[in-house]
Amino acid sequence: MDFLKVKFVRDPIHGEIELYPIESLVADTRAMQRLRKLSQLSGAVYTYPGATHTRFAHALGAMHLSGLYARRLYPGDDRVFTLARIAGLVHDIGHGPFSHQFDDTVYHAMGLKRGHDDYREKLILEILHKQMEQLLQLKPKAFRDQFYRHMEYIGFSPKPSSIEELMHEVFNVLEGKDKDGYSVMFNMVQGPIGADRMDFLLRDVYYSGVRGVGFVDYQRIIRHTARRTYKGKEVIAYHKKNIDMISSFLFTRYMMYKHVYFHKTSRAADIMIQELLELAADILKLPEKVKDTDEFMQLSDAYITEGIRFFYENRALLDEKSRAKVEKAYELLRRLESRDLYKPLLDTMKYFDESELTKKTIVDRKDMVKFEIQAFIGKIKENMENVLSSVGIEAEDRQELSDILEHFDEIFIADVPYYITVFDPREFTANDVFIYDTDKVWSLSEYLEEESEQPVLMHGVVYLLRVYLRKDIRNLLVKYNIIPSYGGDNVPSTLW
Repeated sequence: MDFLKVKFVRDPIHGEIELYPIESLVADTRAMQRLRKLSQLSGAVYTYPGATHTRFAHALGAMHLSGLYARRLYPGDDRVFTLARIAGLVHDIGHGPFSHQFDDTVYHAMGLKRGHDDYREKLILEILHKQMEQLLQLKPKAFRDQFYRHMEYIGFSPKPSSIEELMHEVFNVLEGKDKDGYSVMFNMVQGPIGADRMDFLLRDVYYSGVRGVGFVDYQRIIRHTARRTYKGKEVIAYHKKNIDMISSFLFTRYMMYKHVYFHKTSRAADIMIQELLELAADILKLPEKVKDTDEFMQLSDAYITEGIRFFYENRALLDEKSRAKVEKAYELLRRLESRDLYKPLLDTMKYFDESELTKKTIVDRKDMVKFEIQAFIGKIKENMENVLSSVGIEAEDRQELSDILEHFDEIFIADVPYYITVFDPREFTANDVFIYDTDKVWSLSEYLEEESEQPVLMHGVVYLLRVYLRKDIRNLLVKYNIIPSYGGDNVPSTLW
């Protein structure tokens, strides 16, 4: 595509990223530009102050890596190259303010089970092509000519109405698991080792500064990727000599979830942001704004925080119920802005070996660990009641413990975030991702069984179990020996 004029963007992860005419137009739409105002790692910035990068930067990185995959797997096919890159560019277009926290609160309450992925469908199929058509008319004639040459070159009619057809093709790539013929392209962009995950690991490691958590040699992984046929279906496959690089990639992902995304302090901030969004959903009428795509285009991290601040400053005009909600939201905002975060009382983990797990038992295990956390909190309440019934307690402490007991459920938070894995063959099987050597193709489980001498990282799932306190009463709990042991272990003193 040397005849097309290309723009370049400087990126700290990938160096120069090129933008061809269609991609440039997509990137300039209002739907994409709003990603500049969304943090990539909302709560983690309270632990890793450098992690201030945005969804827009990640989108460009995912586009770039999707193109590298396409050049490897479909050499010379510029249509696939362009479709894959646009899919990488728009894959996160449905994110709301504070990213995944918006998924877990506003989108979830609206019944969007896949969160931003469900809303992405609406934006891509109904909105994005219209914004592209409108924006194209404002561009110089030279750009419009280049745009239509690009469209025609990859097989679309050089006219505005073809933009909608293009975006349907892009959507098919992003939903490739469920559409015949798109499996390989889906996995290039969003598979277990796809461009999306590659870029967010590279980018998040860089900006958070945790360089020692692992290594992602994305160039080697992509170079040893191929299209193969497994039981009559074309699939993406990674060469068996790449298993060490895949292990390194997956271990890096595990370490990032454990030490950055679900770091105990990052998670405390995330819980507070979720509570802020739950209140903001009503105060700022967020569901209504999500349903109205023009209103949705305004939503950003700052929109939430400044909206809460505006209503707090004008709280005298509100009714009593609304005023109480706004004051509670503002208190959360104040605490976040002064890094007065919820405090961890318990931070532990449970590991279940892969051999013990089925799809059903994964659910059972999460229910089990949730029950254990609730039992731990219940024991705290019982111990507190026993202390209050004793005589050797200071009057001031007795009053404070009584107040804590009265507001017990408002103070203690049980938290079991998503389980995390290191090396789970089911993840690969579910996405039609395979291992190959010359003409032989294995599922990952088959490969591990036949190549038993090949060392791999641990299988299975890890649950992180936490108890947080909205009010820091840890010293009082220690003073009267109220905190029970968990699994025979004392609570780690390093949390304090």
